[in-house]
Amino acid sequence: MQILKKKIQKKKQKENFFFLFNTFVFQFFFFFIFIFYVKKKKMFYRLSTLFIFFFCFILIRGQGPTPTTTPTNSLQNCRGNPICGGPEQGYCKENIGCICYTPYTGIDCTSIVIIIPTPTPTPTPTPTPTPTPTTTPTPTTTPYVILLTEIRELDVYGETVTSYNLNIQRISGSSIYKILNYQTTIEKGGVTTTVNVIQELIEDQEFSKIKYSVNLSPFAFGGHLNVLQIIFKVQVQLNETNNPICSSKEFGYTIEPDDSRYVRLQVSNNTLLGRFPINCLADGENYPTIVNSLYPTDFNSKANNVESYIGISVPFYQSSLIFNADFSLSLEKAANSNSKNSICSPLSEINSESSTSSSSSSSSSLSFLFKGQIVKIITIKFKKLSFFFAIGLKKKILIIY
Repeated sequence: MQILKKKIQKKKQKENFFFLFNTFVFQFFFFFIFIFYVKKKKMFYRLSTLFIFFFCFILIRGQGPTPTTTPTNSLQNCRGNPICGGPEQGYCKENIGCICYTPYTGIDCTSIVIIIPTPTPTPTPTPTPTPTPTTTPTPTTTPYVILLTEIRELDVYGETVTSYNLNIQRISGSSIYKILNYQTTIEKGGVTTTVNVIQELIEDQEFSKIKYSVNLSPFAFGGHLNVLQIIFKVQVQLNETNNPICSSKEFGYTIEPDDSRYVRLQVSNNTLLGRFPINCLADGENYPTIVNSLYPTDFNSKANNVESYIGISVPFYQSSLIFNADFSLSLEKAANSNSKNSICSPLSEINSESSTSSSSSSSSSLSFLFKGQIVKIITIKFKKLSFFFAIGLKKKILIIY
């Protein structure tokens, strides 16, 4: 990686030289050099030299600097401060990223795996989500909620054609293998569609996650251009109300370990990460999906509670549809007011803003003084160079005439 960076720097230095050559100052300078060099020659040689000079100038200017693209690496770079959490939590491997020591995990080795308890046998039905304020959430035994709440049929303009609230019931399960099977049905146009959800808990020393596999039987679409939108509700909630606390929400795209959309919810140091692949299996073939966050980032979010509704739009199909998603829970550095889309209790905001404002004011004052000194030095140097250049030019002109 270091060798590649050095080659890129050398290439940029060469291109900068061509840029400088094309500036007015260098054109003027080289023009007088050629004039003085052939001052004792005949007019024919002068004109020939000038013609060659301008021909080279036009050739170089037409070629110009070739744009360079910084090579991207599909593998993640090493992150964190310190890098990879320090020598006790992991180390950086070139061209790969952070290699974490157990029990640490994540792209910067700052997350700690939480063993997720076995999912509850029968999840309670959830009403249709509407973007209106709700009351304080009721306490839960676990700090996270993952529910498949609704399926919508959307037309080509994204408008809702039909909507189905899901009342999923457990039909089978295994406490040994920690696999639960839920099922419900929806009806439209005389066609009964079976919605089967397989919930699998995967535990390892390096990660602990819940994997969802959603299977749908044939559905009576209103048109071949219509799509189905599968809606997940994800939530992280703590009963902490007295101490300073912050929550954050992030929705984005990742290519590691595969192309997928993700939602990251955090309350204090409790983090829920959900990953939704950007493809599904429709009628036995891979098709792209569209994954969106349905409501604004601050919807139903508080300092001790954050939730999100994720809609996965799948294309028209005839016989079957399979879609997967997985969720993991970990402990990370506590969220603060500088986290993305954060909401903090008043005390947390005051502490974070005071530290941020003091550091920003000190850095801005130092940068102002530093820039002032640089401008002063450049001005003095430029005046000196201009003075000596003018004297030398006068001497050359006197010698010619």
